[in-house]
Amino acid sequence: MARLVATGTVDQQYWQRELAVGEVVRLGRAPRQGWPVPWDMSISREHADLELAEDGLHVHSLETARNPIVFKGEHLNEFVVLPDGKFKIGHTTFQFREGDSILTESTTFIEHMYTKREMCTIAFKNPVQCLDALCDIPRLMSESVTDEQFATQIVELVLNALQDVSVVAVVQFDESADYDLPEPKLMCWNSRTNVARFQPSRQLMGKVLQRRCNAIHLWDESDNTGFTMSGDLDWAFCTSIPSSRDRWCLYVSGKKRFARIEAIESPTDLISELRFAELTANFIGSVREVRWLERQQGQMRQFFSPAVVEMLLSDRKASLDPREVSVSVLFCDVRGFSKKVEQSHKSLDQLLVKVSYALNAMTSSILRFEGVIADFQGDASLAFWGWPSPLEEGPLSACRAALSISRIFQQANEDREHPLNGFQVDMALGYGHAIAGQIGSSEQIKVGVFGPVVNLTSRLEGLTKRVGASILIDGAMGEKVRNVLPLSEARIRHIARMRPCGMDIPTEVHQLLPVGSECDKITDEEIARYEQAVEIFTKGEWEGAQQILAAILPDDGPANFLRDFIADHHATAPDDWDGAINLLSK
Repeated sequence: MARLVATGTVDQQYWQRELAVGEVVRLGRAPRQGWPVPWDMSISREHADLELAEDGLHVHSLETARNPIVFKGEHLNEFVVLPDGKFKIGHTTFQFREGDSILTESTTFIEHMYTKREMCTIAFKNPVQCLDALCDIPRLMSESVTDEQFATQIVELVLNALQDVSVVAVVQFDESADYDLPEPKLMCWNSRTNVARFQPSRQLMGKVLQRRCNAIHLWDESDNTGFTMSGDLDWAFCTSIPSSRDRWCLYVSGKKRFARIEAIESPTDLISELRFAELTANFIGSVREVRWLERQQGQMRQFFSPAVVEMLLSDRKASLDPREVSVSVLFCDVRGFSKKVEQSHKSLDQLLVKVSYALNAMTSSILRFEGVIADFQGDASLAFWGWPSPLEEGPLSACRAALSISRIFQQANEDREHPLNGFQVDMALGYGHAIAGQIGSSEQIKVGVFGPVVNLTSRLEGLTKRVGASILIDGAMGEKVRNVLPLSEARIRHIARMRPCGMDIPTEVHQLLPVGSECDKITDEEIARYEQAVEIFTKGEWEGAQQILAAILPDDGPANFLRDFIADHHATAPDDWDGAINLLSK
C-alpha cells in the first residue's frame, strides 16, 4: 500500500491518504477536488499536484502556490519523492510511504499505535500509586539544575512506579532531527536488572515523534533486529513528552512475562502501563514549560520595562522575532571612564561599584519610560523604543529617559559622597527604521537593534565632547520632538548640518538642553542668535555667522565649536560647500 502522511505542528494536525498509480491528486489548503490541509495557512488553496508512478511520487507545484515546496533542503517546483522521502510546505511535513500499516502483525513482530484521544479512555489500574509518582515531579525538577539531571530523576521515578518494567529511558532530540531515524541528543536510562546493553528503537521513537501518538512494539527474542537492542527484552512502548522548543520522549521496555500475569500476548496487556507513562510525559512537559516560562520572564525583566513584559505575557500574538520597525535609539556613555580605568588599576573593585551605579541610573530611567535595554559595554548602554510593540510617544519617551539620566548625574555631582560624583554622561538620540528583535537561542534572551539610525546615533554620541554638548539628537528625532516636548522639561537648539565620520548622508544635529541644569544660563535670545548664525553659516556666509557668534557666551560649547571651525577655515566657505560640516574623525 502506498500512502501520503501529512503532519502539522500539533496533535490534531495529521492525516494519511492512500495513493493509486496513475491517479493525479490536487493538494492544497482547500482544493475544489483533492486533499485539503486546512490547518496550515502557509499552504495555498490549491498548491500542488501529486501523481504516483513506478519510479516514485511525482510532485508538481502549481502557479497559484505562493509559498515554496522544500525538498531535500531546496525550493523546487518539480521533483520525485522515493519511498520514505519527505517534502515540506509551510509548517506541514508530507511523507511518501510504501508497505507499512498502522497495525502490523506477524509471527515475530506486532506494532500498535494509540492516539491521544484513544488513551483518554483507558483507566488506571493503580491510581493512588500513579498520583503519588506525579506529585513528586515538581520536587524532582526543583532539585535538578540541568535537563540531564531531571531526565535521570524521571527515569528513577518511572522505574519505581512500574514494578514490572525492565528499562526506562528519557531521550531528547534536536528540533531538526530526522523524523524517520532520529539521532538522540541526550539519553538517560537505567534498568531494574543487569541489562548488558540497551539501545532504544529509533524507528519506534521516530514514529511517535512524527505522528504525536503512543506506540507499542512486541517481538520475539530471536528476532529483535531493528527494534530495542537487548537480548533480555522483547517489548517496548514509547510516548512523546510535549515541548514547544525541543523533542523529548519517554521509552519503556521489558519482558513479556509479568509478575501479575503469566505472559503478554497483545499490546492491550501493556495499555495501563502506557497510559501511566503518557500521563507522566504530559506532566513532565507541562512542568518543564512552566519552568522555562518563569526563566524567560526573569530574563525579559532584565531588558524590558514592566509594561512591555506585561504586554508580551498577555498577548499570545506578541512576538520577539526580529522585524523592521521605526525606533528611537539612545546611546549613553560615561565621559572619561577609560582614563579612570587606567588610573585605578589597583582599585578596580571600587571603580566597579561606580560603574554599577552609572548603569543602574541608565537602566532605571530607560525602563521607567518603557524602553528596551539592548546592550551594555563597560560603562555604556544602548536602548531603544518602538519594539516589540509600536510606541507612539517613543521619541518623547527616549528624550525623557535621557533627561532623567542627566538629572541623576547632575544631582550626584552636587553630593561629594555620591559614588557618581565627578562623573559626567554623554548621550545621543536618533530616530529611524531599523531591524529590532531577539537574537541568540531560546534559552538565553538577548535583544538587539541594527540599522543606519543606530550607526548614526553612535557617531553622534562620539561627537558630544567635540561639540561641547552632553545630549545630541539627529534631525529625524529633532523633527519629532521639537514642537511637542514641553519647554518645562527641555529646550532644543539646532547645532549645525553635519556629516559624521564614515557617513555619506549629512544630518541636522540638535542639542537637547535639560531644564534645571547648567544649560539654564543659555538664554532663549542666545539660542535664537546661535540658530541665526547657523542659518547663514549653512548658506556659506561665514563672516556674518562669525560676527553673530562673537556675541554669544564664551563658555558655550556649541558656539565655541562653530567659532573654531570657522576660524580654522579663515571664515571662508570652500568651493564645494554643501552646507554640511564634514567630520573626518570622532
